[in-house]
Amino acid sequence: MPLPAHCTKHISLLDHTDFVLEQRADGVSNGTALWLAGQVLAFYLQEHHCTRPGRAIELGSGTGLTALTLAAHGWNVIATDIDHVVTSVLQPNIARNAVSGTVRVCQLDWTIPPPWDFDHPSVISTAPKSPVACPTLDLIVTADTVYSRELVEPLLRTLHTLCVDQEKQPIVYLCIERRDPALVDHLLQEADTRWNFTISRIPHKKLARAVEKHAKGWTRDDWQDVHLWKFVLRR
Repeated sequence: MPLPAHCTKHISLLDHTDFVLEQRADGVSNGTALWLAGQVLAFYLQEHHCTRPGRAIELGSGTGLTALTLAAHGWNVIATDIDHVVTSVLQPNIARNAVSGTVRVCQLDWTIPPPWDFDHPSVISTAPKSPVACPTLDLIVTADTVYSRELVEPLLRTLHTLCVDQEKQPIVYLCIERRDPALVDHLLQEADTRWNFTISRIPHKKLARAVEKHAKGWTRDDWQDVHLWKFVLRR
């Protein structure tokens, strides 16, 4: 049974359900450790998006848990993060865990404005001579990726870029631990009023059922501050 992430920060190699995950708590980057919102998002996806696989992209993949969870159920996933996270934990974790779907690991730095090259083998957010449009996506996921106000605009711009040219709008899930309510409220307001997303919160009871099924033994106190939001871009 997986333990909540705040109980395992001292463990460098985690046995997490069906996966073995390396993590680092060396202070270089927040993205090299497993975080609670990523666990909760993985449990929810395992419960609600495992029967009809498609194509997904994850922003801020970190240790790779969410990407591996989707790929284990046949999804084809683009797992993205910054260079240090990719090389130190994400790429090694994807390589060490076998899945039925596919996981393509790429660097994607949100601070570099689009257009980007989605055909580049390793760095999407490169400065292309001829930009390549985003592939068709069914799902976009991200967890615990906003922990300062400076990240709000780059994240929302990235989500908008991934959604705007899609023929059918993908579902966007943003899972976040509500440590700073003012920051979360700012993120949601900007997503609605500036970036044209319709936003709804996944009901707590629905999220709780997924956690109770896939993380037996967790108490409500272990994860009650984690919220899951669904974004869909308005036409």
